Amino acid sequence: MHNNPACISHSSLEQETACFSGRYSTLVANPEATRMKRSGFVGINSVETGEQLDIDEYDHVVFRVHGDGRKYIANLRTENWLVGGRSHDVWQAFLFARKGQWQTVAIPLQHFLLTWKGQLVEQKTEINAKRVISVGISLAGGDALQPQGNYNLGLEWIKAERRMHGLQQRAG
Repeated sequence: MHNNPACISHSSLEQETACFSGRYSTLVANPEATRMKRSGFVGINSVETGEQLDIDEYDHVVFRVHGDGRKYIANLRTENWLVGGRSHDVWQAFLFARKGQWQTVAIPLQHFLLTWKGQLVEQKTEINAKRVISVGISLAGGDALQPQGNYNLGLEWIKAERRMHGLQQRAG
C-alpha cells in the first residue's frame, strides 16, 4: 500500500514524516443493513486538547508534503463564536500536491471557506483565526473528483506563516 517514498523514508531534510494513506472508495458495503447512504470521505486531524492556536497574525497555512497527484483538502476547525465550543463548522481549502516530490504548499487564509458537515456555507463569514482548535487533511469529493484506489500523502510539517509584505514569521 505504501508506494509513496515519503511513507517509507525520511524527507529531503532527513526529518521523520507522517503518512496519510489507505484506499479511497465511494462504495457502501451492504447499504440495506446500515443507515449509511454515502461514502467517499477520509481524513486526519490534530488532537483537540482544549487549547486554542492563535494564527491571527499570519496570512498563510503552509504544508510540507510529498504528493501522489490527488486533490486533498486542508481543514481548520475553529471554536464556534456563536455557540462556543465544538461544532460541525470546518474551514476548508484545496491542497494540491504534485505527484512524486516533496513540496511546500502555501494556502492563503483567505482561501479557506466555511463548510458545515461537508457543505459550503453560502453566507460570507470571517474565519476566527484566534481560536483554531484543530488542523487536518481530508480526501473527499466522490467519483466526480477523486478516482477510487490507493492514496498516499507524506507530511513533514504544517505551519502558519506571514508571507505578505516580505515579512517572514512562523508559528508551528
